[in-house]
Amino acid sequence: MMLPSITATALALALRGATRTDNIRRSTVHETHAWQLRDKGFTVVDVEPLDASLVASAKAACCDELDELLDLVPRVGCTVDQQYNFAEICHRSPLRWDMRVNRSAFDALTAAAVERASPLLNRLDELPLHSKEGWLPLVRRLPRRTRVLMTGAIVSRPGAIEQRFHADADNWHFFWSTLLPRHRIYNIFIPLCDIDADSCGTQFWPGSHLGLTRKQKYRTAMERSGCIENDPAAMRAMDAPACPAGGLIVADFRTLHRGLPNRGEANPRPIAYAIVGTGGAKDDINFPGLSLRQRAAAIEMAADGDVDLLAAMQEAVSGEFLEFGEIARISRKTNRY
Repeated sequence: MMLPSITATALALALRGATRTDNIRRSTVHETHAWQLRDKGFTVVDVEPLDASLVASAKAACCDELDELLDLVPRVGCTVDQQYNFAEICHRSPLRWDMRVNRSAFDALTAAAVERASPLLNRLDELPLHSKEGWLPLVRRLPRRTRVLMTGAIVSRPGAIEQRFHADADNWHFFWSTLLPRHRIYNIFIPLCDIDADSCGTQFWPGSHLGLTRKQKYRTAMERSGCIENDPAAMRAMDAPACPAGGLIVADFRTLHRGLPNRGEANPRPIAYAIVGTGGAKDDINFPGLSLRQRAAAIEMAADGDVDLLAAMQEAVSGEFLEFGEIARISRKTNRY
C-alpha cells in the first residue's frame, strides 16, 4: 500500500531536480550571452526560439502593415527612389523599410522577446565593466530596470543592397554611455524567418561599441581605406551570425553594423525588434512626427478632386525628401563617425 506514496515522492523529487537542472542551464546560458554582449557588442540567443505560431502571426502582421503603408506612399507623391521618413515608416535604403507595427500579434511577439532577454541584460549589469569602457564612480546607483522604448520591424525585399555601416546611437548616447555604465540602450532583434550566417542578416563589427577605443578603431580604418567597407582588416573582423526564426540577436546600440543584401528571388526578410533602455537612456530619433496616413488624407481632402492641385501638393511633399543617389554622393564627401 506504500508504493503509490513512494512513487509520488520519487516523481516529485525527480521533477524538482529537473527544474533545478533547467534553471542552472538557463543561468549558464545567460552568463555566456552577457559576456558576449559586453565584449563583442552583440550576442545570438538561438536556443529555445520563441513559439512558432507567435512568430508566424507576427510575420503576417508585419507584411500586412508594410503592404498597407506602401499603398499610401505614392498618394503623397513619394517614390521607391527616395529616402522618405514618416511616423509610421521610413525608407532607410533602397527596398529596405523600418516601420512601426501597431497590431496585437506583433506586440505579443516583442513582449515575449523582451521577457526572454531581460535576465541576460540583468546579468550583464552585474559583470565587471570592460577595461575599454569609461565610467564614473557611484554611477551604478542609476536605475537598472529595463524599459521598452519602442518596437518596430525592418523589412528588406529582394533586390535590397547592403547598408553602410552605422551605429543606432546618437552623439548624446555615446557621450553619456562612456561615463555611465548603466546608461545603455539595446536592440533586441527577432528574425521572422531563418537567417543563415553571412547571408541576408545583420553584420556586426565586434568591439566597435567600447567607449575608450571605438573612435580610434573607426578612424584608423578610415585613414587606411577611406571607408570601412573597403578596409580588409576591418572586414575580416566582421561577423554576420545565423539566427533561426524566433531567436534573438541582442545588440548594444553603439555597435557598428549594417543590413546585408537580400538576394532572394521572391521572399522579403522581416525582422522585428524591441529597443530597451536602462539608466534613464532613451531614443528619440528613429521616427519623425509627420504621419503618412494623416498627410495622405489631408492633401486628398484639400485637393477635393482638383487633379492639378493634388499633383502640386504631392510634389511639395516629395520635395521634402532626397533621392538615394543624391544621398550617396553627399555621404561620399562627408565620411565621419
